[in-house]
Amino acid sequence: MSAWYSHLALVDVLPHIVAVQKTNFRRLLQTVEALSDLGPAITAEREFPQTARAMLAALMQAGAAREGVLFRFSDKPSMLTSMSAEGFVLMPEPAIIPLLPKHIHSLLTSAAPIILEEGTSGTYLSSNGNVAPQLFKCIAPLKVGGKLVGIAALGRREGDADYNGEELEALDLLCNYVALAIHNYNLTQTLAQRVSDNLRMLASLHGFYDNALEAFASAIDVKHVNIHGHSQRVARYAAGIGEAMGLDADEIAALRSAGLLHDIGKVSVDKRLFAKSTALDAEEFREMADHTVVGHQIVSGTERPWH
Repeated sequence: MSAWYSHLALVDVLPHIVAVQKTNFRRLLQTVEALSDLGPAITAEREFPQTARAMLAALMQAGAAREGVLFRFSDKPSMLTSMSAEGFVLMPEPAIIPLLPKHIHSLLTSAAPIILEEGTSGTYLSSNGNVAPQLFKCIAPLKVGGKLVGIAALGRREGDADYNGEELEALDLLCNYVALAIHNYNLTQTLAQRVSDNLRMLASLHGFYDNALEAFASAIDVKHVNIHGHSQRVARYAAGIGEAMGLDADEIAALRSAGLLHDIGKVSVDKRLFAKSTALDAEEFREMADHTVVGHQIVSGTERPWH
């Protein structure tokens, strides 16, 4: 008798088991489809905001969510900044959530996406930003090499259904790829910032170098009342000729500097020779002529900011 009842129970529950298996299989297919779409999106040659939107769409599809935000993490100060948002009626752009060390610790020690229950969002997110963490129903920390690079935050689902294990597993699978993409983007941004800083410093050094050369040129020309501004004019004409010849920027800079420095050897010439109204004698002429040798000795041992 019990076997008969067991058989009837199995008959009753079998359609439910098949339905669950079909749902799981469908979820698996959707996740694979999302991965296949995400790969080309991440590696495509396009602006990162487009990539961020594609990644968020894949995460929302995996979680069957109708609201979602993709955040990147940055330290100094520690904060989350939105990269893409979808579905929320009121979402600032960018949305910013400061993080305390306890929040970062909680996110780093979470091994999987987290379903946020009422009152638990404060464990992972601060309410001191411009967006309320209570809007999020599920968050997935994005980590690379044990370091936090961002989070995916999902809001309500279709029909306001709860998130379940299948959605969390699908999210967890996609998050590995999304985390790597954001990590690479952060590295690129850091490198770009360093290059920008170096270029600004180099421009400052070039400006200082040019100012120093002009000061030298003025010191040289002041010795002769009739040649004030001579070195600056030579530098300007030389640079203009270089531009007309189609020389590159480094070569034009070298010409300008050479114009400013071409008479630097005259610092060794006695000022009285410049003011002498009669012809120079042999000794005076040699002293004047030797300014080219002295100039070469001065500039040949210096480093110059052009190739």
